Amino acid sequence: MNVDLPPRRLRPLPCAIGDQHTVDTARELVSLYHALRRAPGVPAHELDAAREAAARWCRRAGIRFDPDEEASDENLPR
Repeated sequence: MNVDLPPRRLRPLPCAIGDQHTVDTARELVSLYHALRRAPGVPAHELDAAREAAARWCRRAGIRFDPDEEASDENLPR
């Protein structure tokens, strides 16, 4: 039995530059990276993974990310 179903509406991926979800995620990952950087005893591979994730999401959001410069939350777009 064949049933005609209406086409599914797909949610857009949160990767468009400036998409609010993308910007929020990038901000959270930047904050996490800087918190891990300040914390003692964080393994280097975890710090590298956090830096790479923050950089990737910042590129998607169109945000400049400098891992050596701890930006305050006021400098990141809301």
